[in-house]
Order: sequence, then structure tokens, then C-alpha cells
Amino acid sequence: MYTFIDIKHKKSIELLSSDLVSSYRTMASGATLPMQSAMVNLQEINSLVGLRNQSRNTALGIIITKPSDKSFFVGTAWEDWSDNGQHDEDLALFTEVSNDRFEIERLKPDDIRTRFPLWDGYHHGDKSFLK
Repeated sequence: MYTFIDIKHKKSIELLSSDLVSSYRTMASGATLPMQSAMVNLQEINSLVGLRNQSRNTALGIIITKPSDKSFFVGTAWEDWSDNGQHDEDLALFTEVSNDRFEIERLKPDDIRTRFPLWDGYHHGDKSFLK
């Protein structure tokens, strides 16, 4: 069982298993793993970080990035039809507090540029590789 603490909404989410945590644990520090939407457990994504309005956006997939041994980013990539099909990404930072407990922090683009400048360019570009 995994417990995820949503910092912004001050709530706890419990899941029996987590595809995100399993992927994160198999990755080397500094690695990135893109996954097309057909390969993603969208129910888990919705529970942990939320999904955009699907009448205006098409899910392209997710990008998991591991900047350190105790944290990972989950970027949900979208094709935004209200913005001429532009590719957008919503980014959340997961920090491992203990073996089965994680904190979740949703990041704004300015947060990424300031706190994680090395990852900024990758997370703000074309996501057509997920199509």
C-alpha cells in the first residue's frame, strides 16, 4: 500500500499499487521515461495529479523523469485543441518520504525554471514523440 500526500490540497491518497512508483524505482537517477497514453493507467494519474478537460484536450501520455534518488517528476502531456493543438504539459513532483509514502507537489512553469533549470527545456517542448 502506498500513501501519497497532496501538499496543495492537504489530503492523503492511498493506493494498493502504483505503476508510477514501480517505473520510478526501476529508473536510474537522471533518466527519463516517456509513455504513450495507451500504456498509462489514467485512473491512477487522475487520482494523484488530475486530468484535464478531455473535450478540449487529448491525452498524449506521460513523461516520468528522475532527477534524484528520492524524487521524480510526472508530466502529463496534452494536445490542447482550444489552443490550435499546442502541446502542453502539467508537471508534478513526487518526493519519497519513506518506502511507501510520497509527497506530491504540482509545479507551475516558473517553479520548474527556478527550482529545476536543467529540466525546464525538456518539459517545455513538442510532445509529438508521444503520438
